Amino acid sequence: WLVASTPGTYSVQVTANGCSASDAVDIAFNPTPVVNLGPDQVVCAGTPVVLDVTTPGATYLWQDGSTGPTLTATTNGTYSVQVTLNGCSASDAVDLSFTPLPVVDIGPDQTVCPGIGVLLDATTPGATYVWQDGSTASTFNALLPGSYSVQVTVNGCSASDTFTLSNFSLQTVDLGPDVTFCQGASPTIGTVVAGATYAWSTGASSATVGVSTPGIFWVDVVLNGCTVRDSIEVFVTPLPVIDLGP
Repeated sequence: WLVASTPGTYSVQVTANGCSASDAVDIAFNPTPVVNLGPDQVVCAGTPVVLDVTTPGATYLWQDGSTGPTLTATTNGTYSVQVTLNGCSASDAVDLSFTPLPVVDIGPDQTVCPGIGVLLDATTPGATYVWQDGSTASTFNALLPGSYSVQVTVNGCSASDTFTLSNFSLQTVDLGPDVTFCQGASPTIGTVVAGATYAWSTGASSATVGVSTPGIFWVDVVLNGCTVRDSIEVFVTPLPVIDLGP
């Protein structure tokens, strides 16, 4: 007998009792399909890995029983495939590990009083940070209305969050020009802002107050927790002294 390991024509002559006979056979070897799933991988969660072993004319059998030329992997595990072509089979396997993404939460959108800032905190152990303006600290002080965002990266995997800061719209508080009145009169000063509360320098809490003495008067108008102040100066003109005599 003879073990054939390469393609070719193999022949043999057999002699018995002085008599000979021969035969020949052609042997061809079908090539074994090349199967390569690549090296083991560590990838970020949420990034599917497409394993592709497409070979023209082949059939496929994956570890989960599926029979397509590709398989999309989304979870940790060992993935393997057997590829059969012209009756010859080959297989390969790969280990995939998915790294969790960092959890990023810089808080819900907020509406605040003008001039009030909000400290956004994305602190995550072992992380690096990139904010919308390119800064790289773990926190950001949002001072002006607008959209703020941060990308947080841990172990090569990134996640992001966005925050919107808005200001309450306040009416302008205007007590008007300074007032001059005659001694003995009691003019009314003030302003009306729908839905607001008031705190005067006199201690009054009404929208308007009557004044009878000179001085600077101010009022804090509070709406949606935000305060706007205006002031006015009041002058008193003394009455003329008239004396017709006894």
